[in-house]
Amino acid sequence: MIIAVSYKDGEIYEHFGHAEYFAIYTTNNDQTEITGKKVIEVKETGHQAVADLMDENGVDVVIVGNIGCKDKTDYTVIGDSANLASRLEGLTKQYGARIIISQAVRNELDEGYNLLQVDTVKVKGKELGVQVYRSDLKPLDKEYIQLYEKGLSLYINGAFNLAAPYFEQALEIFPVDRAATLMKNRCIEFSAVPPENWDGAISLTSK
Repeated sequence: MIIAVSYKDGEIYEHFGHAEYFAIYTTNNDQTEITGKKVIEVKETGHQAVADLMDENGVDVVIVGNIGCKDKTDYTVIGDSANLASRLEGLTKQYGARIIISQAVRNELDEGYNLLQVDTVKVKGKELGVQVYRSDLKPLDKEYIQLYEKGLSLYINGAFNLAAPYFEQALEIFPVDRAATLMKNRCIEFSAVPPENWDGAISLTSK
């Protein structure tokens, strides 16, 4: 297991997006012994930049809670899940959603939430696709949902030319919907130049 702890000026630092350094610890399989340690410098500030740095160094655990000793403790969260959450938060503007959540979070929620899968994405640093959902305060129009879901199903299966009209019809219901606009334009683009090795997930290269 690889664990990262952020610090600044020689002390544990809670705002990991502005940390100057990270101590990277490696433990044995049963996590009873630290087998290695290195210190890496953060050259770019901001949560997305730090998320990339964590990926590059293989950090695979989230630490959340008070970290330190009796003289100095701080509350922080870092690791793979935090990195994914940071990237999903960055998708809210792209898809025009208040909140974007992953399939793993969706599985923990009951049916009382207004959710719609908007895409399947591969975030930077990951090879597997993640189904992402928008969460809305009010229920979406049922016809819009049916059109979007049909278009998304065809899109995931590589039938881009067949999917585009469904997103177009969804836009007739919500003309300013960013998600439907994005997917319609992507279908048109992919119909002209199909992506190689398509597996239903779009790779996001931005931080």
